[in-house]
Amino acid sequence: MFELFFQKYKLAFNKGGLKSITKAELTMLIVLLISSLSILYYSILKVHLFGFLVSSAIIIIDTIVMLIYEKRKQTKNIDNQITNYNEYVIKKLIELLKQEQFNLYTLEGLDWMIKCCQEHIESKKETTSLISTAIFPVFTLAYGVAINSMSTEEIALITTAFIILIIILNILYKYVICELVELIQNPDKSLYLSLKNELEYIKIQF
Repeated sequence: MFELFFQKYKLAFNKGGLKSITKAELTMLIVLLISSLSILYYSILKVHLFGFLVSSAIIIIDTIVMLIYEKRKQTKNIDNQITNYNEYVIKKLIELLKQEQFNLYTLEGLDWMIKCCQEHIESKKETTSLISTAIFPVFTLAYGVAINSMSTEEIALITTAFIILIIILNILYKYVICELVELIQNPDKSLYLSLKNELEYIKIQF
């Protein structure tokens, strides 16, 4: 019964799948990718220091813009969530719980649903960090091998490129890689958490 309710919950609230990326976020990610490729090109071939510095400056500016954008987006989302939470989430979920085929709008029904959500959350594998387990060690090894035969200036250049690329990979991990890994390993974990929180909030109203 819980699985049937959960599937209807996903359809009713149009939940599931990858998080949508706005046009602004996509543009900033593309700029980061192009700039990171330029950094990689200039650092490997050890040419065009000016191009390296310009690409680095673009990355820094773009990253700052992304941080400001995300901060404003989070603030706006919080305001929208506070305004619409009861009207478009809680009331709709209560109507779903009250449906005759489920009849779960009782304290016992809510407790049972919350317990089921918790069991599904705990049964899913935790998402591991792709950067910490795979990408970062590879970059560290490549970095260690590369600097053995370099001058001081070249080491400074490669080190700067290495730091910038790690920052970019972390940004990409947050926006893209994490979403894909989560979708594969824990396709519904965030939905179980969301439903559990909503049910607990409804329970408080009794």
